[in-house]
Amino acid sequence: MKIIALVLLNFLWLSGCSSGDSQRGMTRKNTLVVAWAKDITTLDPACADGWESAEVISQIYEGLVYEDPDTHQVKMRLAQSVKSSENGLVWDVKVREGIKFHNGMVLNAQAVAFSFKRQMEAVQKGTSSKYNCNFSYWKAYFNMIDDVKVISDYAVRFTLKYNYAPFLKMLEIFSVYIVAPFSEEKPDSLDKNPVGTGPFKIHRRMEGRVVLKRNSAYWNSKLKASYEYLVFQTIPENRQRVLALEGGQADIAYHLDPEGHLAIGLHPSLALKKVQSVNVAYLALNTQKYPFSIRQNRIAANHLIDRDKINKMVYQGTGDTANAPIPPYLTIDGIKIYKKSWPWYEYNQARALELFREGGFAEQMASKPLNLYVIRNPRGTLPNPLLMANLIRNDFRRMGIEVKIHALEYRDYKTALATGKHEMAIHSWIGDLWDPDNFLFGLLHYSSTGTNYSKFNDSAYNEAVYKGRTIDKPSLRAEFYRKALDIFKNEAPWVPLVYAKIVVAYNKRVLNLKHNMDTTTLYNLVRLED
Repeated sequence: MKIIALVLLNFLWLSGCSSGDSQRGMTRKNTLVVAWAKDITTLDPACADGWESAEVISQIYEGLVYEDPDTHQVKMRLAQSVKSSENGLVWDVKVREGIKFHNGMVLNAQAVAFSFKRQMEAVQKGTSSKYNCNFSYWKAYFNMIDDVKVISDYAVRFTLKYNYAPFLKMLEIFSVYIVAPFSEEKPDSLDKNPVGTGPFKIHRRMEGRVVLKRNSAYWNSKLKASYEYLVFQTIPENRQRVLALEGGQADIAYHLDPEGHLAIGLHPSLALKKVQSVNVAYLALNTQKYPFSIRQNRIAANHLIDRDKINKMVYQGTGDTANAPIPPYLTIDGIKIYKKSWPWYEYNQARALELFREGGFAEQMASKPLNLYVIRNPRGTLPNPLLMANLIRNDFRRMGIEVKIHALEYRDYKTALATGKHEMAIHSWIGDLWDPDNFLFGLLHYSSTGTNYSKFNDSAYNEAVYKGRTIDKPSLRAEFYRKALDIFKNEAPWVPLVYAKIVVAYNKRVLNLKHNMDTTTLYNLVRLED
């Protein structure tokens, strides 16, 4: 059986090299192969909303700025400089000169403005559907932008509706990476033919497989990749990914079941790396749908679920039980928002029953099953989503509540949540920048319709988060976010579950494996040992 599996994996590796040039050019010495469980959804940065898509997109395109993963300081990338007015409403960006896109077009202010305005105008005009996406990131994080204007060949001016404290950091998010302008008549152009300025460019794409090639003309000569090809191979089954890694068909593997970590760690040619990630896995409770439209029932669910058990069985030592919608190590200029010991609702089924009675659900528990939605394939922050779903269902069953699990592919899952079919949904979020606003606004503010899966809308919470994002002074921002966290606990729109570490398995021939703050990988820095 193992031999058959390895033959199949070898076929998968070779299938990406079927053209004459590729077959002659791609060798183990000049090719890095990454295996994961879920295929990308798009190569258009503005339409992407999954880690896998962001991982590939981050190799092809680049942003105006980036965040140093060690110091969390913002540094310039495609921008040469960024300056803001005293009131924080006007931001002038000077674009580096001498940079070209993969197709030879010159990077200039027009390209930067195009990358932002195509999203802004599609949302404003209601024409998002022609792109086959809803621009969820723009809706969640960039609605403070009022205008984007070219003021010279290499200068762009952003005008904001209100002062937004983390605006400079927001410019690093992958959804606003700079793209080569294209015709409005071809709205799916970037998904089929992605053109950026990054260290890799598209070579070949098919279902379940993306092949990138080194950008030999990359503008930053110090950061050029030392190898030729970068391959992303989708292998849905966990054991097959492990076999690919052990047999040399893959060099890096993501989304592995924690049960196999020990064996990989003992393998002479393999190693594990645990990446500290700013993330949270949680159970979203649909606050617009009974029974979780009633506060007592939401708090009851928090008492009902054994979060420590989920952490131990699903993450097996690679996570910490969560007690807030942001991890405790997330800070604002070094100021902590809350402590790790901040108390959450204890696991107490007797108390859960009392609250279900107060919320009027106790009499209907036996007759009203609840719908729990979850993605089918594992992710770095959800290593075994089906096991997690079953553990949650078992906790509800002990109370006499039936839970129907809907395990869907990622696109179908997102559609179900957007249309509010769920009473509950298991989700996880990796922060795009080192700022609590990325969590507290994007995931829970009423205006953030793209990622607010609990449909939470509390006026006091909304006001606290709004003030936290519009005040420049870090200590005051922290105060408002603490207030928002208190309201979050009182209203309980989620059951916070786990803060996970991203575990990467890799062949020891892979050297200098480094990650950005959002856990996307700096593949251009990797070196392959003979």
